[in-house]
Amino acid sequence: KHVIRGVHVINVHTGITETLQGTPPKSMVRPVKTPVLQESNDRFSHIPIHNEMTTLRIRTENGDQIMLKMRIDDTIDKLKEHIDQIRSHDFGSHDQYMIKTAFPSKTYSDTTATLRSCGLFPSANIFISPV
Repeated sequence: KHVIRGVHVINVHTGITETLQGTPPKSMVRPVKTPVLQESNDRFSHIPIHNEMTTLRIRTENGDQIMLKMRIDDTIDKLKEHIDQIRSHDFGSHDQYMIKTAFPSKTYSDTTATLRSCGLFPSANIFISPV
């Protein structure tokens, strides 16, 4: 079955078929365990974590999406550590890359800058681009 939305024709059975067959759709966002994610899930935590964290949705080179929850005072270097770990574990990749945002169009190369100072809070969509 197809649905027409605006000028796009959408196949509504594709997602259902993939779900029933156990194949996750390509657009599925996979959360990555970080200390901040664990703290935010801890219902007994006494830290007002929601004001201190950011949610980063990262699109990798192959189109996969990952979600990281980090402290807003973490640095770009800390973000790169998480990305490096994911890339080496999931993709076996150790190639150099750049961290970018599409809007505003910006490359984040200062590894000492905080996520707060870069404007990557309370949430941001970033992507990884090969060097």
